[in-house]
Amino acid sequence: ASAIIASVISFEEDQQKKNSVLLHHILADLAFVELCLDNPVKALKAACQLLQFPDCTKPFKFLARVYAAEALCMLNRPREASEELSMCMAENSNSQEAPSAGGGEEEGQHWKSGENSEASAEGDDGISTSNAPPLSDTLTVSSLTGTRALSSLFINLSMVHAMLGNLSQAHQFAMQSLSITP
Repeated sequence: ASAIIASVISFEEDQQKKNSVLLHHILADLAFVELCLDNPVKALKAACQLLQFPDCTKPFKFLARVYAAEALCMLNRPREASEELSMCMAENSNSQEAPSAGGGEEEGQHWKSGENSEASAEGDDGISTSNAPPLSDTLTVSSLTGTRALSSLFINLSMVHAMLGNLSQAHQFAMQSLSITP
């Protein structure tokens, strides 16, 4: 009887983990979709909800912070956007590289497998070729690898500093992005 109970408990824990990961995917996708639909308030809400999970993995934290920063920019709150991006930089400063599917191997395979259909509309550099793409186009789940993610983060930091009128800092971040992915 105790073996059955242990199996049931193990199964339930496994299902809770799967549900949690699924919810992280849903919230990240929801934030992205709301940004595409020009709903920054809803995008910010989804990103903030994602950040509240204690088991939120590094790639999802990265997406949540960048999407929150973009939503804040759309709401004309660049200082708060800068704070979000600064937190993103601080969380990733130990490795000097942005997250690239930091969780387990299974999660890493999902991030690298290109399961997101948006990647097909992008060039090799992960940046959409359409006119004036929103920032979030550069950060699709399928293109989030260490160097691309870090480059996109520097692009976003550059744009925020340009909005704040700090052009020298914006130039510095743009140059850092170009040095990573020319």
